[in-house]
Amino acid sequence: MNSLSPYQTAAILILARMLSLSLYEPLPNENTVLTAAAALILCAVKWLLLMPAVRVISSRQLFCSRAAANIISLMTVAGAAALLLVITDSFASLLEAVSPERYSRFGITVVLLLVCAYTASMGRQGLARTAVLMLPVFLGILAVIFFELRGSMLPDRMSLYSPDPLSEAAVSAVRLSGGSADLFLAVTLIPFTSKPKSRSAAIYLAADAVMSLIFFLMCGSVLGRWRSRSGSLWFTLADCTRGSVIDRSGAMFLAVSTSCAVITCAALLMVLTRSLKLLTGAKSPNILMGGTAALLSALLLALGARGLYPRLVSLPVCTGVSAAAAAAALTSPLYALRKEREG
Repeated sequence: MNSLSPYQTAAILILARMLSLSLYEPLPNENTVLTAAAALILCAVKWLLLMPAVRVISSRQLFCSRAAANIISLMTVAGAAALLLVITDSFASLLEAVSPERYSRFGITVVLLLVCAYTASMGRQGLARTAVLMLPVFLGILAVIFFELRGSMLPDRMSLYSPDPLSEAAVSAVRLSGGSADLFLAVTLIPFTSKPKSRSAAIYLAADAVMSLIFFLMCGSVLGRWRSRSGSLWFTLADCTRGSVIDRSGAMFLAVSTSCAVITCAALLMVLTRSLKLLTGAKSPNILMGGTAALLSALLLALGARGLYPRLVSLPVCTGVSAAAAAAALTSPLYALRKEREG
């Protein structure tokens, strides 16, 4: 089996984090300076959680019983499936809000899942190469867009005042982690990364801190007090672009967020089908991926028809799913690596 390079793994994780930022919607009267501080604190917490796990995985002491491996695989299947449902629905809801006359929430979700199944069929190496090629292009696009926004940045629009800064920072940290797949993918993909494994985690966490800091401070300095009424900060920044190089960069922002969604959901689908393969012993991963995407699409349609789905994507559920999925993924790669090496 060909391992991923640290840079390939880092590219996938950075794109997953970019997707999380693009889906973030602020609370009324949210202070983006405190949100930026909460994002930095969250990066530090991820560092404390991820680096010890990377050291354990790198030690090659990868053993667990078959019963424990089956339980962990079931938890990983549940976590990956829930994250897929949460992320695809959040992305579809965002597009529907941006252009309701063009997009349908459930139609976008089903199409996205099927596209992700096709993308995941390229395999881990194909997905990683795609992420490595896409990342510098996206960073270049965003650099041009942010350069065009420089005239709209007014520091006096930002405020450090908050009636309860600790509580607001804690709420922001929880909302930033809710429904985010980057930590889950980190602990799932890093075991299949060549040494030094810690390099991919360090690159991803450093990029996470820099992107979050720039994004939220820019939102505060550009949007000012209107940020709490804007819905998605990502697409509101696009509407604020008026420059000499580009005009109204909504299409570029849409291309970046859509591609990040495809890469992230395809990686989640690969993790899901790998765990199912370990549980069932299936021989055809491509058929398993297509069948999984079809089943998730049918589940979405059934829940939507009964009016149950909006209850499943609330913030507590998103946060709980992210935490449980990441906890399961911390140990699920151990059995996967053991089985592949035995094979």
